[in-house]
Amino acid sequence: MCKKRAVIYARTNRGGFEGEHQLYSRIQICKRYIESKEDFILVDTYTERGLSAIGTKQAKGFECMMRDAEHRAFDFVIISSMDVLSSNRAYILKTFNELSQYDVDIYFVKEKTLMSRYKGEI
Repeated sequence: MCKKRAVIYARTNRGGFEGEHQLYSRIQICKRYIESKEDFILVDTYTERGLSAIGTKQAKGFECMMRDAEHRAFDFVIISSMDVLSSNRAYILKTFNELSQYDVDIYFVKEKTLMSRYKGEI
């Protein structure tokens, strides 16, 4: 069986211990989801610390993830909740459209929502 390559994207706008704890929790939520899927394999984790919005040039983890998507390094992005990606739904759709060009789907664990151009789900 060919495993689907999954990555985690996690962000926190808090700094210090509280921010690290929040980031760790979000990563663990995503890891548990990936581990529950026998056809998934975790290949990387991209993070942002102390950043309230990813639509900035400071979002190095996000930019790295997008470059890797362009190189087709993975098939799925797993995110603990939509708000981790953005509170702006238009920005979420923009990100989905960019990732779908590279055949990458997004799954939001909290909302149990798959954004997939192949499945016609949003």
